[in-house]
Amino acid sequence: MKVSVQKTDPIKAKVDVLVAPIFKEKNKGIIIPAAVNRALKGLPQKLIKEKPKVADEGSQNILYTTGGIGAKAVLLAGAGEKEKVSANTIRKIAGSAARTVKAKQYSSLALILPKLDSKDLTADAIGQAAAEGLLLGDYSFDEYKTPSKENPKTTVKEALILPDGLPVESVQKGAKKGALIAQNVILARDLVNRPANVVNPAYMVDVARNLAKKHRFSLTVWDQTKLKQEKMNTLLAVAQGSVNKPYLVMLEYKGNPKSKDLYAVVGKGVCFDSGGLNIKPTGYMENMKDDMSGAAASYALIALAAELKLPMNLLVVAPLVENSVDGGSYRPSDIIKSASGKTIEIGNTDAEGRLILADALFVASKRKPKLIVDIATLTGACVVALGEVIVGVMTNRDALAKELVDAGLETRELAWQLPMFSEFDEAVKGDITDIKNTGWSKGEAGTITAAVFLRHFIGNTPWVHLDIAGPAYVSRGNAYTPKGGTGAPVRLMLRFLEKLIEKPEILAKEKKKEESKKGE
Repeated sequence: MKVSVQKTDPIKAKVDVLVAPIFKEKNKGIIIPAAVNRALKGLPQKLIKEKPKVADEGSQNILYTTGGIGAKAVLLAGAGEKEKVSANTIRKIAGSAARTVKAKQYSSLALILPKLDSKDLTADAIGQAAAEGLLLGDYSFDEYKTPSKENPKTTVKEALILPDGLPVESVQKGAKKGALIAQNVILARDLVNRPANVVNPAYMVDVARNLAKKHRFSLTVWDQTKLKQEKMNTLLAVAQGSVNKPYLVMLEYKGNPKSKDLYAVVGKGVCFDSGGLNIKPTGYMENMKDDMSGAAASYALIALAAELKLPMNLLVVAPLVENSVDGGSYRPSDIIKSASGKTIEIGNTDAEGRLILADALFVASKRKPKLIVDIATLTGACVVALGEVIVGVMTNRDALAKELVDAGLETRELAWQLPMFSEFDEAVKGDITDIKNTGWSKGEAGTITAAVFLRHFIGNTPWVHLDIAGPAYVSRGNAYTPKGGTGAPVRLMLRFLEKLIEKPEILAKEKKKEESKKGE
């Protein structure tokens, strides 16, 4: 889909479908763009009388035209109460419109963007939300479907954004950013949705090479021989049951070359997770191609940082493995010495994600970054606790969690902090080793105890763990996210990085807080 912003009279726009948001406004009732109502000879106003809920958020009504307007049809998109409209309202209207237009097998649309009386909704923000919604709503993963007369492969080729009372230049700026965001979210979605017989560790290395070439990233790839030299034994253990060899990928973007400050993102890349010898049962294994969602999101994030020219230095570390079953698979009760030197007893081979992250986090920490964020589909317990719509946040710096939660509210990739009190430390203490890769025997607080395990490998570095087991791959879609791979948490993480750029004192404050605690 090509998205562009034009200063065009909506009535004259030569498109298949004109999308007109309609609002409820105090003391005025339902507001319809006057020009649209006139061009359709009052038909929208008549519809309101017949369907009083036509302006409810999410409502859609299509009116087919017979002249007097450039479009073949007008889609009246309910936006709800005007004073409550948010960026996500715009995103949902745009996404739903794109999906509806595509389902009707039309190839073009124009979306009217009216001025809204909100301090938080600048013209830039409205343009960004509209472009994100259009592109993400138009997305469908159908590259393996064979088109037929009954099931043709349709796409919306063109989408016009028509500002109404908004500065065109500002909307264009926002829409350009929104399009870049959406394109990289789609990169992550495609990687997650493709099957594991395509997306294996070697494939993910090739993707990294292509990104490095396109964006001039520095790239380091450790193959199995190098991993052995670096004593990446936990990563190697997980991979030893698979014919697909493991890798560790490091991509680096230098957006602020004059600064020594570095921010690291570690993305879990288990390209398929059978569970190993603790094999997953039917109903729990089928979607385990999604267990590399953290690596996919980290790839998309660093590409987006480069395209938006973020003024920061960003390192992505992606451990890439497949957790399979054969005579060489690692076993429960095995003891492994990690790259950090800490010994780990294996309690369950299906708790493999934390093992590959252990070595990857240690590698990242040796670069002495100002912050490490790891992104992982780590625990089913997080899905139980927070469902498919919320990212679990655990950290050794509470101020960072607050910024992530706020970023989630802004982007609607929602996040929520879970505690990491010292009482949880006992859960991962080993009986005959330093630590074990399982928590308490009944699995209580499983999301938190997994994060406690990871904390052993980051030293004193400020660190955030994002458990995306729920939002990474969903069974139910929404206006701009179909079921399957979502690309989460790319939009959330981008906004979080922007906040760190805007407010670098966040990390400084937390450092002072930690130092004061040590003195107590």
